Amino acid sequence: MRANKASELLHEGYSRSDKIIISPMVDTNAEIYEEFGVEFEQIIPETEATSTYENAVHTLEIMEENGFDSAIVTSSDYHMLRTKMIYERVNRDYDFELTFVAAYQVVDGELVPWDEAGDELKAVAKKEFWKYWGYLLGLYHFIDV
Repeated sequence: MRANKASELLHEGYSRSDKIIISPMVDTNAEIYEEFGVEFEQIIPETEATSTYENAVHTLEIMEENGFDSAIVTSSDYHMLRTKMIYERVNRDYDFELTFVAAYQVVDGELVPWDEAGDELKAVAKKEFWKYWGYLLGLYHFIDV
C-alpha cells in the first residue's frame, strides 16, 4: 500500500521538506495517511489528476511551485513500471532528482507482492500490462488511461 510506504519514508526522515504530495487526493486518502501518523500539515494535496500522466504533470508542477529539487515517488509494485516511465518523461521539463520506491500490498498484516495479494488485485495488475503499452505508445495524450 503506497500510503503505508510513503508514511514510513516520511517518518524515517527521507523527506527533506517533511511533506508528502498526495496525488490524487480524495477524502479517503487523508484518513488513510492520518492512520499512518501523517499530520494534516504534512500533506500537500493534488486534486486534479485523473490519470497517471496527469498525476506526474501536476505533482511536478507542485514541486516546482514549492521549490523542491527532489522527490521519492511511491506507487504500488504492479504500477511502478508505468509510473516510473511517465514521471521520467514529464521530468524532462524539470530535471528533478526522482527516486522510485514500490509499495507492496498489506494482506493479513503482512506485506506481499501483487501476485500474492489475491485474485481481485491480480485482475487489476493484469490490466496494468495493457496500460503500460498504452503509455509506451503515448496514448495518454489522447485518452485518459
